[in-house]
Amino acid sequence: MRLKEFFCLKNMFGVLISLALVVGCDNSNPVPTKSSPPSALSSPARLSAAGNSAIIVSDYSTGRVCFVDQLSLEPTQCFSIAGQPTCVLSYSGKVFIGNRSTRSVEVYNSSGSFLFYLEDQTGIFSDVNDLSIDKTSGTVYVLDAKALAIRAFNSVDGNEINTVVSANLARPTALTVDQQTGNLYVSDFGDPGGGILPRVRIFDSSGILIDEIVAVVSGGSLSSSQSFSTPQGLCIGFNSSGNKFLFIADAGASEIQVYDLLTKSSVKTIGVRGAADGELFYPLDVYVEPVTRDVYVADNRNGRVVVYPGEGEVP
Repeated sequence: MRLKEFFCLKNMFGVLISLALVVGCDNSNPVPTKSSPPSALSSPARLSAAGNSAIIVSDYSTGRVCFVDQLSLEPTQCFSIAGQPTCVLSYSGKVFIGNRSTRSVEVYNSSGSFLFYLEDQTGIFSDVNDLSIDKTSGTVYVLDAKALAIRAFNSVDGNEINTVVSANLARPTALTVDQQTGNLYVSDFGDPGGGILPRVRIFDSSGILIDEIVAVVSGGSLSSSQSFSTPQGLCIGFNSSGNKFLFIADAGASEIQVYDLLTKSSVKTIGVRGAADGELFYPLDVYVEPVTRDVYVADNRNGRVVVYPGEGEVP
């Protein structure tokens, strides 16, 4: 087991957190991977499917969102916003962008022309950290990290439906919707000082906490290790047998962790800490392509998107 040590680091969203960084990395040969070209992206934060063999990426430090070809990993189109895009979602011809600077979610068409704000105004959020969509109902969920809330909006007109969750959260960072059940999965740094370990909290669509995946601590006081330390972006994927898995970008450990959602147990990890092929440095999001089961990662500190072909096919 790798030794991990804890120290404090201020992450890109301005939250002072306790990180568990890998001291000794696995230097075995990584699985075949491909990365986006150097300088194509600067600090990718969130990514999601965009249709037509593309993914869409929020590039935080440059104030851009980019459509990236899934094969070449090169941006095919980018447009800028007036602010810092923390997260992005493409759905039904619209692009939803969380803007930290204006504390809003802005909606554009796929060509980059502004359409409207959610609730038709700015300043309605404290800190938009992530977006997700229930494709059955067309509901857009917005994670407001500082307000410790998840709010639901109509994707057609941007009007608010309700606040789904306003409790049972400590330091939430990202969310995703289970398209089969409508349940919400929320990654949460917890509060180690207050005895709350990092975890993924699972809510039903009405906001009731129904389950959790909690980090497991092992080892002694001088050599303690956690199963995950700083969970960020999430994605639900299936293998060829139809079994369901949760993919978690663990920023501090610089890896993607995979959990069987039937047993809530860890089944594999993807990537190791570093800058070479197959390596990650502070990944912030993950997306699993449902047909090819390729795993795409927003490799934030390396300034790129990395793909692990077929790694979403979990035995």
